[in-house]
Amino acid sequence: DHGLTLLRWALLLERLQRYQDATREYEKALEAGSPALFDRQRLVAQNNLGLMYKEQMNRHDKAEVVWKDAIADMEKARVNNFHFPYRNLGQMFEKNSRTYEAIPLFAKTATIKKDDGLRMYGDLLLPYVYQDEEDVLAWRERFKANVKRLAKQKLQIADPIGMDGVPQYYLSYHGRNDAKINARISRGFRKMAPSVSFVAPHT
Repeated sequence: DHGLTLLRWALLLERLQRYQDATREYEKALEAGSPALFDRQRLVAQNNLGLMYKEQMNRHDKAEVVWKDAIADMEKARVNNFHFPYRNLGQMFEKNSRTYEAIPLFAKTATIKKDDGLRMYGDLLLPYVYQDEEDVLAWRERFKANVKRLAKQKLQIADPIGMDGVPQYYLSYHGRNDAKINARISRGFRKMAPSVSFVAPHT
């Protein structure tokens, strides 16, 4: 199969860190047409091509197009067990301060992966840049409401070390006293991830 051969060659070139060559082969594999690749193979090619555009070429515009194409293909084919385009596009939007667009992508990823840690991350997501003081206040209200809502849910985080990060870190840039909010988050996190409360017996 020509499309599958091109995909395998692209994967090998990527492993060899020949990123420009890998990008070209991913593009060729997709140009071969959807009948040349099964749904999941095509999604792998689209996802990896998006990563090449974003991480190796700094072409976020092209990465956005290919990941959105992948998401459209998944929804059309009713593929619901491949989360990578959602997550990668969400992470790119987050870094580019397109936070409102990132939130539903993280939520979709969390649903596919059954990942409560990522669900928490998306619910507590904060922008890096704000339009004005009113925008800051609106995001803070959303944040506080979600902290209260999450505290009432029975979430479980099996691998806290594998989480994307702690979005409440950006509260420190708001210039407010958020000790109470952070204490509430800490209590909730200990309930969701009991392993973080472990104390070594020799301490």
